[in-house]
Amino acid sequence: MKTQNIRLNVDSNGLNIINLKGAPLKIEVPQNSIKNSVAEKVSIKNLPPEDFITIVMGNGARKISAEFDIKPSNDNIKDILAPELTIKVDATNSNKVEIFDKISGHSIASRILDVNRVFEVNGSKFQFSEDPLINNKFEFSTNTDGIGDNRNIINILNLQSANKTGDQQGNFQEIFINTVARVGSNVQANKLSLSSALSTLNAAESSQSEFAGVNLDEEAAHLLEYQQAYQASARILQTAKELFQSLIEIV
Repeated sequence: MKTQNIRLNVDSNGLNIINLKGAPLKIEVPQNSIKNSVAEKVSIKNLPPEDFITIVMGNGARKISAEFDIKPSNDNIKDILAPELTIKVDATNSNKVEIFDKISGHSIASRILDVNRVFEVNGSKFQFSEDPLINNKFEFSTNTDGIGDNRNIINILNLQSANKTGDQQGNFQEIFINTVARVGSNVQANKLSLSSALSTLNAAESSQSEFAGVNLDEEAAHLLEYQQAYQASARILQTAKELFQSLIEIV
């Protein structure tokens, strides 16, 4: 059965009630409507994180209430920052973490890491850089005294004069200048080596052409010489034949 707000269906597990709008769903069982409640069981699934569930059974109080105050904006910054957390990896499943309040030690939530080892809690997103190990514990504290702190920029400025290499080669600026000079020198030396190698290659190609190459002009001239010599030899043979024929006729 389906209405505008809820949907009911019956399967082998019993009666399923689903709220189609995501709002809280109130279920009431009329008095004396169930004769035997020994085997009755209520299961709640697909709940959003951090929901507060209250189940009231039997006689007694049927209501629960709570109140909270919004602190003024001029309160101490320590009172309005996010709570300090302790994140602990499960003892058997490295993809499951439990989040505790660092001060009270109470468990706030449990989360399953996604494929990117990311989880969210209280509007904050956390990501492990590597696969976590079981029973690992991480504590997050609020940097309440870090407002206006310029230690980071001072440490960066100190890199200009401090020796961070440990081998007495100068400060950060000097090391950078020496590195740039060394790289430039190596590049120039490689260019000279390349130029020398190209010259050697051209000389080797010229030498190969002298021994293995064919000059068409020279070969054409030699062909003409051989042709003229052949024609002269043929003329000599023709003259000798004529003389020999004339001698035969005279005799």
